[in-house]
Amino acid sequence: MSQYIDDTFELADTLVVGFVYQLETAGTGPGAMVRLQSAINRRKGSLGRIRGLFVYDHTGRWLATSADVDLTLFNNSDRDYFKQHSQSPDKGPLIGNPVKSRSGGEWIITVSRRFDRPDGSFGGVVLASIDVGYFAEYFQQFDIGPHGAISLLSSSGVLLARSVDNDQAVNRNIKDTPLFQHLSSQGLAGSYDYRSPLDGVQRLSFYKRSTRFPVVVLVAESVDDVLSDWRDESFVRIAQVLGLVGLIAVIGGIMVRQFAARQRLAAALTERDADFRRLAEQSSDMVMRVGFDETIRYMSPSCARVVGWTSEQLTGTQALAGINPEDEPRVRQTVAAVKSGELDEAKMLYRTRHQTRGEIWLETAMHAIRRDDTGEIGLAFTPPRDLKL
Repeated sequence: MSQYIDDTFELADTLVVGFVYQLETAGTGPGAMVRLQSAINRRKGSLGRIRGLFVYDHTGRWLATSADVDLTLFNNSDRDYFKQHSQSPDKGPLIGNPVKSRSGGEWIITVSRRFDRPDGSFGGVVLASIDVGYFAEYFQQFDIGPHGAISLLSSSGVLLARSVDNDQAVNRNIKDTPLFQHLSSQGLAGSYDYRSPLDGVQRLSFYKRSTRFPVVVLVAESVDDVLSDWRDESFVRIAQVLGLVGLIAVIGGIMVRQFAARQRLAAALTERDADFRRLAEQSSDMVMRVGFDETIRYMSPSCARVVGWTSEQLTGTQALAGINPEDEPRVRQTVAAVKSGELDEAKMLYRTRHQTRGEIWLETAMHAIRRDDTGEIGLAFTPPRDLKL
């Protein structure tokens, strides 16, 4: 962008230098002015970025121009650039502050040089003009967000052109603002975070000072525009995190309630099991819990009195072992009926071995215990009693 602006001013200055040379060589006589006007007219079709060409004599009177106007109606001796050239022998290019064109009424930026008479005295000014709107339209080609701004400043702090609100901003002097004081105190290029003195928007900027002309290009993006994508993404992520935290909280709450319920259930089962053991262990009758594979899982201490073996000796053995062979088919048939669900409970009378007394008769009440998860049926024998027949 800075290169393009430099090239634009370079093009204007090149045209001005050519006409300065012609004026200082041929003078400002009537014949020379006819030839100068013809040269300017030939240039009209190829001016491109340059809006107009103008030549003024030492009094500010118009000698020649690319504009279709009556030369006798205008005088530019009151313009700042004309006064500066008439008072200074410097023949270098002068980038003037924006002025309203007298031939068209638009804001223009001037590029001018003085030309001298043969005796070295001030002869007049050659000037090329560039529309301020041309730079504004060029800046608008760049996407710097809806609240960004590109500005062209003179080295004295005057705003030459701006991508937004150009008509209101042009020719504003911001030399006393922190922004321009920072630009003036730094090197050829750099960045700066500032609040715009024109519209109050907080912006992040990068600036570059021209090495060929006294101008500065300032490109600034709004902080809100710069952070908008990040903010949108952050809001989405925050929402996702909050949703995830909420989901975890809900799941955690459910798990805590389930854990508490399981703890209460376990406590109830433990208490119930403890009650069962207390009842079984204090009972004079033998109480036996049989697993689904007919293996003894629990045997009350009274088994030592009833069958002569201790609970430790019987736990883990087959419940139907030791039954008299004649009684075993009948007992197994009853057990099968209970396990299949045909009977919920049954009573049996059968003979079995005693450790020391040989064979004894037992009367047993058998109950079915159904598992909640599989529906499989187990057995509880309560209470087998020695009939002492």
